[in-house]
Amino acid sequence: MGFLGMGNYNKPGPGVSKNAPEKKRFFKFFELYFRKFWKLIQLNLLYILFWIPSFAAAYFTLELGDVAVTAIFTLIGAFTIAPATAGFTYVMRNYVREQHAFMLSDFWDNFKSNFKQSAIVYLFFSVILSVAWFSLVFYIGNLGKGTIYYVAMGITAALLLVVIAANFYVYMLMVTMDLPTMGLIKNSFIFAIIGIRSNLFTFLFAGPLLAAQLLFLIPFGMLTLPTFGLSLCWFIVCFNAYPWVKKYCIDPATAKEEEENPPEELPEGEEAEEDIVFEDRS
Repeated sequence: MGFLGMGNYNKPGPGVSKNAPEKKRFFKFFELYFRKFWKLIQLNLLYILFWIPSFAAAYFTLELGDVAVTAIFTLIGAFTIAPATAGFTYVMRNYVREQHAFMLSDFWDNFKSNFKQSAIVYLFFSVILSVAWFSLVFYIGNLGKGTIYYVAMGITAALLLVVIAANFYVYMLMVTMDLPTMGLIKNSFIFAIIGIRSNLFTFLFAGPLLAAQLLFLIPFGMLTLPTFGLSLCWFIVCFNAYPWVKKYCIDPATAKEEEENPPEELPEGEEAEEDIVFEDRS
């Protein structure tokens, strides 16, 4: 799996047909992205609002030190950023699979329905990422003291990449499948491993885009992050993550459903209407 217009969006579409011809994914990415470009800008502006409380709290507590600021940012983010990411991902996922989404209502519905689970997942991954990051900084600062620090740095860096890759999938799974929290976490790590090829493409394209915006925060990042920067990076993530979730979660569930409830035989001469491949849990 590789990396990667304006119409009437008020009318729900028919969904994705089983028999729809597939385009090359590189071209498909740009087709979908530019088709939804203005919608993605609106979605980006909506999502960024939920980051403001965490950034504001972090700014006013800078004198407390890095660990304290990280903890405050994380705790507030668990109740703002985390459920907003679920809503953000739900709308983004529908755009990726070419299904209609009511931006505000779908975003808010998934914010509420995934509030508790997203907060737990956010706290879990934040703790692991924070520990891995501070450990990595420590090992890098002590590389001259012995070979063991090089080994520890390599292991920690690899763990950090796997945890980040798991984040590519955990919210996608959350808004698509009805799984317990531990099931979400476990499956997200499984996808981080088996989807390594797509994950590398995601790191290759989304990583530098996000890093450039953060490094050049003034004035470049201050313009791009609130308008389209986050949605562009997360669109890449969702575009590469969704096919794996579809292949290993949605398609088997659909096949099982069809096996347990086979379609009725139609009289000769009548044709069945095309079915939508998958109806999400919400």
